[in-house]
Amino acid sequence: MALDLTGIHNVGEFYSHHYLEAVLGSDLKDVLESWSQREKESGQAAPNKRLARLAETYFKARHQASQEREPAERWSRAREFHAQLLEALGYDYQPTVEALPDQRVVPLLLSQRRDGRPFLWVVDAPFPSHEDDSPLDEQPLSEQLPGDASEAALAEASWRELLDGPVFKQESPPRWVLFMGGEDVFLIDHYKWGQGKYLRFELGDLLSRRQDAALKATAALLHREVLNPEDGLCRHDALDEASHKHAFAVSTDLKYGARAAIELLGNEAVRYKREVAKEAVFSNDQLARQLTEECLVYLYRLLFLFYVEARGAELGVVPMQSDAFRQG
Repeated sequence: MALDLTGIHNVGEFYSHHYLEAVLGSDLKDVLESWSQREKESGQAAPNKRLARLAETYFKARHQASQEREPAERWSRAREFHAQLLEALGYDYQPTVEALPDQRVVPLLLSQRRDGRPFLWVVDAPFPSHEDDSPLDEQPLSEQLPGDASEAALAEASWRELLDGPVFKQESPPRWVLFMGGEDVFLIDHYKWGQGKYLRFELGDLLSRRQDAALKATAALLHREVLNPEDGLCRHDALDEASHKHAFAVSTDLKYGARAAIELLGNEAVRYKREVAKEAVFSNDQLARQLTEECLVYLYRLLFLFYVEARGAELGVVPMQSDAFRQG
């Protein structure tokens, strides 16, 4: 069962690309089926359908924010949408603050713990002022502080700097940060953030197309029942383990496949030299090493080409839109 991942960016290979595209849907099939069954029995809309219904709210908020210059105004336009998005994903809306090691605080939409330790922080930020800006570069705002913490000393850095520094480097950091930034949602794992790995969900794309398969993938990766279920472990830990096992299996298959390909290429070269070129091959002591090196170079060039073709839209290295290139 393949998921539609259009609008979902697997930055830095948060999960291996092949696992995410070819296997993840099967590993989350039971979650999607349980939502469908619950909808039939109780009439409660499945999370993917609740996400689809937020399209009008999202685009209205984005348009209003585009008319504002001040971060606080752009944030106020985003907050109502973020609250509804949070609810659609199965979380409670409970604005709070968490203190950093220097006793300055960061405002959160929700803070959840597991086994007495910080587990999930839900953060929100304004719509960016420009299309190419990232909400991660916005700073926490005093307007985001809940009433009972309105006098607290606010952290003075961008969210990206806070994640790079005190948030994840403190003694008991949150395992997960679900970052809502108007146009984008980021799923950030404490253990992977330092490696430049995270998932980014492009809401403009997802909610303009409203493709059910893409919204199912979004809900299945972000929902509370997957990220922080009331009973059982975080499902992402099992997905991560499956991703690593799948990558190892693919690597093993690739190793044996590469060996077989080199043997085929080398044997064909020997056949050509003997039968067509009429050259002596068994008396040439250097031929075996020469063929091995040339076959390896040829094979790795092919593998590189296959890789950039498979990710042509993302990398932009080869002209995949050209019929002449695709059809040879």
